[in-house]
Amino acid sequence: MFNALAQGRARVDGFLDAADTRSTIAAMRALGAMIEEQGDGTLIVEGRGRAGLTEPSDVLDCGNAGTSMRLLAGVVAGLPGLYVLTGDDSLRGRTMARIVRPLNELGARVTARAEGTLPPLVIEGSRIAGGQRLETAMASAQVKSAILLAGLAADGPTTVIQPEQTRDHTERLLSAMGAGIDASGSTVTMTPRMFVATFLQYNSAANVVGVNTRFRWEYRPGSDFFFVYSEGRDTLVSGFPGLTNRQLVAKFTRLFRF
Repeated sequence: MFNALAQGRARVDGFLDAADTRSTIAAMRALGAMIEEQGDGTLIVEGRGRAGLTEPSDVLDCGNAGTSMRLLAGVVAGLPGLYVLTGDDSLRGRTMARIVRPLNELGARVTARAEGTLPPLVIEGSRIAGGQRLETAMASAQVKSAILLAGLAADGPTTVIQPEQTRDHTERLLSAMGAGIDASGSTVTMTPRMFVATFLQYNSAANVVGVNTRFRWEYRPGSDFFFVYSEGRDTLVSGFPGLTNRQLVAKFTRLFRF
């Protein structure tokens, strides 16, 4: 699930071949994820980011996997389209109220039967608002994970405050895969992805030293702001090297879906 949200190819070893994990693979494939099974517990996932996931032509059947349903709800909450998450008789009898409320507070449109408590879940993709601090009514790693996965589509930080600390597998994975995670006790904050790089180069033939700084902010899937500053100086000038060139470039990208 996480590798499908990332960019690039990933190899997963030690895959547990079970009914719940099979349901998860089927649901991610229905969303457009490319997952190849190579045998011996090895999977190859071609990640294309959140923008690479699309509205499915049918319902997403989570089988008996409650974890899959709760995390998938977070994944699709900020995607355009309509998504219906269902499962077997047992799963349709388990409460989902603990994720419906916080996802709606983030700006998602999530409805469920039995007054918003039981599956199937119907989720209409919408804009996820950033800069929110959500306090969960109970300590649940699954609820926290659903909120953080929805927060990947937000245009600002998303903070989850829990009554007590819970398992941190989601934070570790997101951080290792490039997301901005700040965890302090029972509070976790995720910020939009930012990238800063600076390099210095020297051209001995022209006696010019140059510096280049690049800043990129992906404020929503497929949309970003790119800023580049570069400067060159002549090292033959006595004292502080003389300025030979200076350039400032800004690029704004916005993804539209039709």
